[in-house]
Amino acid sequence: MGMAAGARARVVGRACALVVAMVLSLASSAVVAAPELAGASSAFVTHAERPLVPAVTFQDERGRTVGLDAFHGRLTLVNLWATWCPPCVKELPALDALQAAFPLADLAVVAICNGCGSTPQIRAFLDGRGIRALDLYHHPEFDVMRVLGAKGLPVTLLVDAEGREIGRLVGEADWSGEAARALVRHHLEHTGR
Repeated sequence: MGMAAGARARVVGRACALVVAMVLSLASSAVVAAPELAGASSAFVTHAERPLVPAVTFQDERGRTVGLDAFHGRLTLVNLWATWCPPCVKELPALDALQAAFPLADLAVVAICNGCGSTPQIRAFLDGRGIRALDLYHHPEFDVMRVLGAKGLPVTLLVDAEGREIGRLVGEADWSGEAARALVRHHLEHTGR
């Protein structure tokens, strides 16, 4: 009789463990996946673990030193570009449209020109292409690229409100398209700001 009760207890214990495992499996599959975004040469790669973005500084249009930490508290799309980079120039209007589509309190599109010349030259370059929603940020050298681990241009990083890199895309993309907007909306809803 004692063996039968012990066997029943083991069976019930195993059944409970199986039910708990099934519930945990269902709960983990309930995580909402981010929409996919593909660029001309690669896809947006989301990191399983979000690394903290290294401290990096650059200049704004007034010549003040700015760091990415100035954008903490909101979702930030960091785009590294240059005036002499054709794919970079091609995606600037799409980045401008993306910034115009979202309130600055929710999304900051921080397009940083690398090795592009003087502030007046960059301003004239942006004005000549009708870029109005993007603020002017630049670095006279390529330090930002080096610190952020960019091997070429353009490179775009999506950074959460705590300054952690959600993911990145190497190469140009249609940042004004529905896939990009869905990606931004997803992270605004699921990672907060």
